Amino acid sequence: MNDAATLCRNRRSFIVSIISIACSVCIMLTTGCGLLLSPPQKDGISEDTIYYQAMRLGIQSWQDGQIDAANQMFIQALDRAHMMDAAKNISDAAYNLAACKMIFQQWDQAISLLDEALLTGYHVDDSLLLKARSLYMIGKIDMAQESAEQALKAAQGNNHQEVAIEAQLQLGLFACKAKNESIAYSWLSRAKRTSATPLKSALDKQLTGCLAELANHPGQAASLYDEETNILREQKMYSALPASLARAGSAYAAAGDHKNALDRYYRAAQTAASYRFNKETSHYAELGLHEAQQEHRTDYITVLQSLKDTTHTDFDDTTMKNSKQTTSTP
Repeated sequence: MNDAATLCRNRRSFIVSIISIACSVCIMLTTGCGLLLSPPQKDGISEDTIYYQAMRLGIQSWQDGQIDAANQMFIQALDRAHMMDAAKNISDAAYNLAACKMIFQQWDQAISLLDEALLTGYHVDDSLLLKARSLYMIGKIDMAQESAEQALKAAQGNNHQEVAIEAQLQLGLFACKAKNESIAYSWLSRAKRTSATPLKSALDKQLTGCLAELANHPGQAASLYDEETNILREQKMYSALPASLARAGSAYAAAGDHKNALDRYYRAAQTAASYRFNKETSHYAELGLHEAQQEHRTDYITVLQSLKDTTHTDFDDTTMKNSKQTTSTP
């Protein structure tokens, strides 16, 4: 599942990063999950040049880490899909645009776009799963749980094994975050039984790491989060790296390994800064500063303080102003 792979027909095989968002909830849960971008199709009405080019450029921009540019391209693709009255194209473009809104932490807009995608009847399981993650981030826990369960049911009904496994792991993470250890283990076991091969996904490592933390094994959790980071990097899911690194940093700190905690928080802050994740950069840098002080590393202190104080252009201020100039809100 490599987001730099050749564009293929099934959106589930085109996985890119879900989103490094820096609140304490995200460090534990949301940022390790995968987004499933819809590749442009060259079949039937999708051969429309304007739509196809907008989708292709949007996906390329996403791969290049240019999320604001991807946002603009997916807006154009969705507008074109509306003009064509093409339900499949509307579903794909709305889904991809929702992914961008999630990176911008615009959860309500993401949910609205996913509802639009769901109304088309295409890729229902994918959209329900992404909606579950968005609902969780705005504190609608019960609705998030329900949406994830609906995603699982839809995936099982359509024999979409990959989405079913993702939904089971997501439900496990919801349970782990709520400290329902037995339920979380149950969902992990179900995911393993569903998979025809041994699980090797970032979400699996994140859930297993979370369970290790609940069992008071922070060193083991840290190693699992490092494995999660490696998988994300291999799959080029780069925008999920900051939170994965921060999870590892938190676990190393809990294990008393301040040297590795400092390393992970520093890398988390640097990576977040490259994506202009302002709050994340500041938060991870602050956590890193604490570890640097523990290790008496004045060299890290200087750099981390600079990262903490640096202000980047915020996505909400630039991208959304541009979006409102180009199209009405979907």
